Amino acid sequence: MNELKTFPSADSALVQYVYYVAEHGGKFHENLLENLARYPVGVREFVEGDEYLGLKNVYPAVIESLEQVYNTDGIHLGTEYKEVCLSGGIGSAKSYTSVLGILYGVYLLSCFRNPHAIFGLDSNSEISIIFQALNFKVGNLAYKLAREFVHGSKYFTQSFPVDTKIKSELVLPNNIILRPVSGEQTAAIGQNVISCLLDEASFMDYVKKSTKADEGGEYDQARALYGNLRTRIDSRFAKYGAHLIPMWVAGSARHEEDFVQQKIKAAESDSTIYVYNRRIWEVKPWDYSGETFRVYLGKNSIPPQIVEPEDALYDSENTLDVPVELRSAFNTQGIRQALRDHCGIPSGVTGNFIVEVDKAKGRFDRRNIFTTASCTFLNGDLPKVLKSFRDNPRSDRVWFAHLDMSRTGDNTGIALGYLDKWVNNRPQYVIAGVLEVRPTAGAVIPWDAIVHFLFRLSRIIPLYCISADQVAHNYMREQMVPYGYMVERISDNASSDIFHGFLNTLTEGNVSIGSHAKTVKELLALNVEEKTGKVTKPAGGSKDCIDAVVSLVALLKKVPRHLNYPDRWNPPNPPAVELSADGYEVSGKLPEQGNLRVTVCGATYAFGEDSGQDLGRLLQRG
Repeated sequence: MNELKTFPSADSALVQYVYYVAEHGGKFHENLLENLARYPVGVREFVEGDEYLGLKNVYPAVIESLEQVYNTDGIHLGTEYKEVCLSGGIGSAKSYTSVLGILYGVYLLSCFRNPHAIFGLDSNSEISIIFQALNFKVGNLAYKLAREFVHGSKYFTQSFPVDTKIKSELVLPNNIILRPVSGEQTAAIGQNVISCLLDEASFMDYVKKSTKADEGGEYDQARALYGNLRTRIDSRFAKYGAHLIPMWVAGSARHEEDFVQQKIKAAESDSTIYVYNRRIWEVKPWDYSGETFRVYLGKNSIPPQIVEPEDALYDSENTLDVPVELRSAFNTQGIRQALRDHCGIPSGVTGNFIVEVDKAKGRFDRRNIFTTASCTFLNGDLPKVLKSFRDNPRSDRVWFAHLDMSRTGDNTGIALGYLDKWVNNRPQYVIAGVLEVRPTAGAVIPWDAIVHFLFRLSRIIPLYCISADQVAHNYMREQMVPYGYMVERISDNASSDIFHGFLNTLTEGNVSIGSHAKTVKELLALNVEEKTGKVTKPAGGSKDCIDAVVSLVALLKKVPRHLNYPDRWNPPNPPAVELSADGYEVSGKLPEQGNLRVTVCGATYAFGEDSGQDLGRLLQRG
């Protein structure tokens, strides 16, 4: 006890801790007291004090939360919590709070003569605190913040100095290491992990059928990493059921069954989990005027929506008052996304992909160039285009097309469009034509007739590039590349990235689509599995036309700005196509293989049987 008096500390706080150990502390705190070199200061002094981190502008909500984690009842050693779960909207200081909490934990370790002895470890072994996330780059962001705090701190540069010669990790006295690691489950193998930050846990990979899971089952990256880290921490550093430093799990709200939301639910019955779940206006109230608008959060079949005082839902309990400063975000983003990003409100497990129905319908604001909404391409049932389009096509822009092809059963969707202009450095896309091709009983959809139609259409507009899904890509290359067209593969993936990109373009008003009732119906019927991000059609429904539109927008986004003008391309040379009573007839010979050459931006490409020149390679040359 005499040794304690040689270190600066508040005598009253130390005496209070001694009494606490004698009356309530148990064996864990007795071990801490026996090994104590100096009694630590509280969180607030550590964060703000010049002798420690010296941070003067930390949000009060952050300090208050950290004091609840570490300094309950005025005791500065140990914590009631085995883990801290941090959620909420963007800007609610989740990572910032986690990093400060971890550094205070490092400070606690520095207050012991031999921290290894407390946990029965060899003094030559490491005590590791790791930063792990979806991937190394994301995890490294929080680690860089910790590194900045450490190198700017008087305490960690003088009193308990970091080794400045080592750049890849933070090495402190007593073999205490702060280390960023990859998002692999094996990244922490062999390490004595006392604490960690598992960051962006809501957005980690979830795969229904994965080789990383036993017997090819579900692989939930967040659960796998958490389980591995939790086991390491508990097996080495949980003594007598108590912890000196908690584990930190952070992630923005995503959906009701993401890992972080499940931990928040678990905290309702587990008092060892502390929940930090704040909104940005709670963390930084001085940035807001106090004026609000009201949002209905959605329930059952009623989607979330902004409600006015005269609306029936205005007085519902299932509403949230949001600062008026955030209203523009609700107008430009989808409401569900705005609720997640700014309010920390997770979405349902499965919900409507389109929440703002009127806004989505409003993007179908132009006349379709096709006068027929659908056709079969059989027995003279062919598509027709507007006379005004034939007489005055938009020929100063390169046109692109996407084909969502099928043979029988499903419909084929065709979409054509171009980049119209740039507004405030944002591209404005036009999907001028959408067409549905229906299968007929006992027959297959005639792909050759569709190709011939595109050849004929190329006589009206500068249609230079066509994309197709996996099913039809090779066929389209065989049919169109020899005539000088570019053919690209555009397919949806397991997380439906092109659909989510399209939604952003749609809600921001950067696309104008030709009116097509079937496409609107398909778009509004789409569902999204929030756990995987997969966008799906309803049971018994279809999404062939909207697939074509979404894929075309994805294609247009890949095209560099300067390649949207016909003079940058050597135009294709399609065969002559005549219209007969029953369909299209092609005259003219196929160019000799390899004889057709296209020059774009100074690079020349020869097309033939094995040319392999798809749009992706061309655009990389940019």
